[in-house]
Amino acid sequence: MLYFLVFIYLFFLAIYYDLGDSKRNSNFSYFLSLFILIIISGLRYKVGGDTLLYFESFEKTPLVYELFNYDFSEERYDPFWIIFQSISKTICNDFAFFQLLHSIFVNTVVFYFFRKNTHYYFTAILLYFCGNYFYFNMEIMRESLSISFFLIAYPYLITKKWVKYYLIIFVSYLFHSSAIILFFLPLLAKVKLDSKGIVLLLISFACSSYLGQLIELGLFAARITEKFVIYSQTQALNIFGVITGLILYCFIPLLFINFYNRYYGKYLKFVTLLFSYFFLSVLALSVQGFYRFLNYFIIFQIIFLSDFFITLLRSKNDLLKVKFLFFAFFALWVVVPKVLYYNYDTSMWSKGTKKYNLYYPYSSIIDKEEYFFRKEIHDGTFYE
Repeated sequence: MLYFLVFIYLFFLAIYYDLGDSKRNSNFSYFLSLFILIIISGLRYKVGGDTLLYFESFEKTPLVYELFNYDFSEERYDPFWIIFQSISKTICNDFAFFQLLHSIFVNTVVFYFFRKNTHYYFTAILLYFCGNYFYFNMEIMRESLSISFFLIAYPYLITKKWVKYYLIIFVSYLFHSSAIILFFLPLLAKVKLDSKGIVLLLISFACSSYLGQLIELGLFAARITEKFVIYSQTQALNIFGVITGLILYCFIPLLFINFYNRYYGKYLKFVTLLFSYFFLSVLALSVQGFYRFLNYFIIFQIIFLSDFFITLLRSKNDLLKVKFLFFAFFALWVVVPKVLYYNYDTSMWSKGTKKYNLYYPYSSIIDKEEYFFRKEIHDGTFYE
């Protein structure tokens, strides 16, 4: 009921402010939404999958004064994550305090980025809550910090202030090694998504397996190589999987972009990231490890979808059939994969459970009700 009530509230805000174009008390609603999402994730108690691992590792985290003699090379996590945990633990030796700090930082940065980059930020907040809020706050906690720093650095990418950009990206990298891809974005940003760019994408797909092998041979640092190998240790896609990936990650996004450019004028936001996104999507069709890098584009996708659908709904010139068609594609692209993901049967690891039981029922630090099936689901999916 907690999640459902929040969904209803955010859905109402999107209708009232974005579709209805109202400005009344919008600041209050914006900050209240931020507060609600911070509190839900910040005050949770062992809700999520990876959260359980971080909860356990927090107990072993050294205090600040112990860091001077700490061997970071023996640690599986990246150094700034350890330092962040250490500072939090020194202030208050309670994981709840740490996850509250994490929730404040990640959600504040995401909300601020929404507000700075779209007029329809309540719709963006709604899509974020439905699609990636649990993932960012209760699963990929380390990487969500890296993503947040990338959002802070993005204005310096488009203004070509390279010193500031790379300094912030370096911080991002020290939180999670997957941020290594961000060092190459200025180079990829020079490539346009035109006919030459398409040819380069095809060549990249043909050579992707060799690139994956080079990384696995130690082309980068050992920590990056190790994580890339782990992320790539899933079953290779068959022809059906490749076609499905092409449709979901390439064809449908291109269809949305072309439709927007044709009927509403050229969509100029985030053009520097277009080729980078499709480049990594194409590589991921061959080497699964590259899918992890797509997490850095999620917030930008949410903003585009917010602009697209509110513009589409407020338009009086398009046929209803056209609108329905694109909502159908939206369901195919976003809703259906999410529904299938959260309804994945996990009974083989914990009887009568599904993937969404990692987050439901909700438990807070006030009642501290623990559901042991979460660890069983997490361990089962992790080792699978």
